[in-house]
Amino acid sequence: MALTGLDYLFIVLYFALVFLVAYVRSRKLEPEEFLIAKRKLGLIGAISTINATKTGSIILVFTALLYLYGFSAMWYFIGVSAGYLIFIPFAVRLHKRHGQSHYTLADYYFHDYGRVSGTISSVLNIFIMLAWLILNLIASSKVLSFFTGLNFATSAIIVAAFVLIYLLMGGFKAVVTTDVLQYAAILIIFTIFAFTLLQKTVIPASEWNIAAAGPVNIFGFFLIGILIPFAAPELWQRVYAIKDLKTLRQGIFYSVIVYLFVAFLLALIGLSIKSQFPMVDPDIALIHGFVNLLPAGLTGLAVVIFFAAFMSSIDTYTYTASSSLVHDFFRGLSKRSTVKMIKIAMAGVIMISTLVAIAIQDLVLGTYIFAGYAVILAIPTVATWIRPRIRSLTLNTCFLTGLVVLTLWVVRGALINSLTPTLVLVGIAGSLLGLVLGAIFSRISR
Repeated sequence: MALTGLDYLFIVLYFALVFLVAYVRSRKLEPEEFLIAKRKLGLIGAISTINATKTGSIILVFTALLYLYGFSAMWYFIGVSAGYLIFIPFAVRLHKRHGQSHYTLADYYFHDYGRVSGTISSVLNIFIMLAWLILNLIASSKVLSFFTGLNFATSAIIVAAFVLIYLLMGGFKAVVTTDVLQYAAILIIFTIFAFTLLQKTVIPASEWNIAAAGPVNIFGFFLIGILIPFAAPELWQRVYAIKDLKTLRQGIFYSVIVYLFVAFLLALIGLSIKSQFPMVDPDIALIHGFVNLLPAGLTGLAVVIFFAAFMSSIDTYTYTASSSLVHDFFRGLSKRSTVKMIKIAMAGVIMISTLVAIAIQDLVLGTYIFAGYAVILAIPTVATWIRPRIRSLTLNTCFLTGLVVLTLWVVRGALINSLTPTLVLVGIAGSLLGLVLGAIFSRISR
């Protein structure tokens, strides 16, 4: 589509602001600031970076789910919000015990449950981060391609290169600093768009059926949401980075309130678009709606909100995957050497993820699969919270059994073209089976 001069002005200003903020906040950076913001993350930064990270590609995926299930798709956001509230006591425990020493999720397993558990959790951690990174690269590339006419591959390379530049400047400090700017843009522009679109459309009463997705899908959405925080390495990094326990509790609690508000705005926007364009491809419905329903001059803001959502996730997942790779497998380095290694890792992670994104180009299918693997990391983590003295053999069996069961199910589903949110239940069942088997093996080994 053709963008106006005002549209380009909004887009250029946004990219310039992101780059300027990252540059200013990254000058004369100490190694600990690059690695984890010197563990002094405040309340506004905590709320913004926690929410900005999980807003990314989900805005397109959620709109697609609204096309399938109507307002009932909100169960995903309700589940995530419940999961973050349940996670608060565990986060407090993490901060008390490891808030001054740990950098990654796997550090927790290495420290408390041994090298094998640490290595398996790290591999899963990195895989999950790469998965979400790839999904956000796909989403952002589709948007850039749609608005500019560039092909998908070129769009993916442009997005990845821009994020990599400011990540190399500031690392984790750049991530949390730009997240404040990007999430503020998301809040303001979503509010404007929801108000604008509701003036033009009437959402049919049938779309508000909260149970339309059916009990199985609703249960799957809710379970995904509850388990996500326990398998979210980027959230764990923020737990370690937040300055004190009061800020930690308030940061997660208020992030949930803001998150639900944004989710409701997005539901209003998505359902408004669906009522106007019921036959459009759900993967790009949000883009299509913005282009055709927004008044002239606001299209540039639509591009801004997409990139604010996607880049705040892309930078986080790139940094978290790279940080985990270096901290978990190159242990014992000085902080300056660690910073250099993370910069090299970020370049490699971005390159590999961009190539995979170009090869896949499918959002909803990828989300189902990657969410299934996330729960395999979540179940053992919840088990360690309930039973801190659980044996490493039990955890390792849980990890491996869940991986084998889910992988076989995914392969089967791909062969018969039947992959749905219920595969998350398969991941949970496989992990729980592994816990039971692990407990039996541990008892025998005694």
